[in-house]
Amino acid sequence: MKKNLLSLLLAITSILMLSINENANSQCKWQQKLYDGYEYSTTVPDLIPGTTIQTTPQSFAVHTGTKSLYMNFINTLPGGSLVYDRTITVCANVPIQISAWLTTSFSGIQCDARIEIVDANNIQLANTPSILCSYAPIWTQYQSGSITPTTSTIRFKLYTNAPGSPGGNDLSFDDLLVEYCNAMELGNDTSLCNPSTLLLNAGSGYSSYLWSNGSTNQTLLATSIFPGTTSYTYYVTAQDSNGCTFKDTINILFVNCASVNELNQTVKYTVQPNPANDYIVIDIDSDLLEVKLFNAIGEKIKSFSNTKFFNVEDVSAGIYFLQIETRKGEVIYHKVIIE
Repeated sequence: MKKNLLSLLLAITSILMLSINENANSQCKWQQKLYDGYEYSTTVPDLIPGTTIQTTPQSFAVHTGTKSLYMNFINTLPGGSLVYDRTITVCANVPIQISAWLTTSFSGIQCDARIEIVDANNIQLANTPSILCSYAPIWTQYQSGSITPTTSTIRFKLYTNAPGSPGGNDLSFDDLLVEYCNAMELGNDTSLCNPSTLLLNAGSGYSSYLWSNGSTNQTLLATSIFPGTTSYTYYVTAQDSNGCTFKDTINILFVNCASVNELNQTVKYTVQPNPANDYIVIDIDSDLLEVKLFNAIGEKIKSFSNTKFFNVEDVSAGIYFLQIETRKGEVIYHKVIIE
């Protein structure tokens, strides 16, 4: 009975952890934690001594750059031998994913590798029992998928399933990449009427925060300090209790909506069609001087002069603002959607 209860509890825990990881991964921005292209000439420190003839990166086969971790296994090496064992610092309880590229330099399928990832308690997090590598210059990619270690270090372990042989048995390994899930989310870039405010929240669970204006609070009230239309970029860096860093950025365009309302009383105009696809036509009872099209972060995309017909078929779909200037010095801002 106790054994069945324990099995049930373990099953429920696994389901809960899977659900948590799926929710986290759905909003992950994967950031680089470690990259190794083996572009150096010194001994590779994580090779298992006595397993390979070469102990420094070589240029026999490379995925990117000029060198890779090249392992020409000694003739007496048994199949199933551990040949590379690397300890990697990670963020505990934060999802990670690992990728790398493998190939063999000898003709035929000489390479059969196994990759295992364990945490600091030797609990297995991932295991790919057999990777049959392509023959150079074709490379085979390894991908761990998302895994969540509960310790601050993991071990990346590479085995050769094929034994060493007089006919040659080698493995080239390159572009080891470890990424971690940055789930911080300030929201999508947006636009607001000026004056107005937007409360930005970096999320709870971090031990420290640093915003672009020097604030160290979890939240920041975004507001424009200038009249008219202007754009701001807000960014925040946070650290968790393990010292892992998380970042996000949001661009906010503050638009002088008041001027639109005021001019609507004196200037009659229409903007059609809206939403637009190929073109926009402005019908206004004043002589146009210039029309500028801005995106949601305040970047000027296009400008037009002395015309009421505007071609926007080359503009990406999104929310934009027209700045309409007349020869009388009137300036109107109008929101348009391009599909």
